[in-house]
Amino acid sequence: MQLFVGRNTFEGDIARYASRFNLLEQRADASNLPRGARLTDWKKRVPADFAFSVVLPRSVGLFESSALDLGRSLELAEALSAKWLLLQTPSSVGPSARMRERLAKLFTTVAIEGRRIAWESRGVWEDDQVEEFAAEHGVHVVRDATRSEPPLGECVYTRLLALGEGAQVRSSVATHLAEVLGDREEAFVVIEGHGAENAAKLLRLELAP
Repeated sequence: MQLFVGRNTFEGDIARYASRFNLLEQRADASNLPRGARLTDWKKRVPADFAFSVVLPRSVGLFESSALDLGRSLELAEALSAKWLLLQTPSSVGPSARMRERLAKLFTTVAIEGRRIAWESRGVWEDDQVEEFAAEHGVHVVRDATRSEPPLGECVYTRLLALGEGAQVRSSVATHLAEVLGDREEAFVVIEGHGAENAAKLLRLELAP
């Protein structure tokens, strides 16, 4: 299995971050977005197999974005050679026909060969509704795999929800997660909170051949 583990944010030096993790979620609506030469520098200072995941702006998930907002996000993904685009939709985006149509159009708009799309729904969808709709559009569902079973498939993208200040993932949780992910070909694990580095170490130990 190929394991990618990282955080949903980082501060400081990208090379230092990449010495601990091999995945980074970068929000496209962040105020301190890297640009131009800094993006080029980021790519040079991380390993070739390092994975960037660009999180689309909140306005995109609310269907309130302009073509310019979305275009800048896609430019960022292209500049970073991002492996993923991540769409997070709020509770207001439910399984109505209108929302399904909007989501389908958005997924088609951002699709590009060589880059996958992840979808983290926080609406009132049932799990099977999310999985069925995502499968129809070639999209990967994001869940916290320590709390609910991820969809079947060779690749899984999961988020361990906020651990809290100084929190640590218990070895039993890492063991459970390793059991859930063990038969997948690829796993992309985003760990929120300040216990991320320890959690990453535990998970790598559990999944070591």
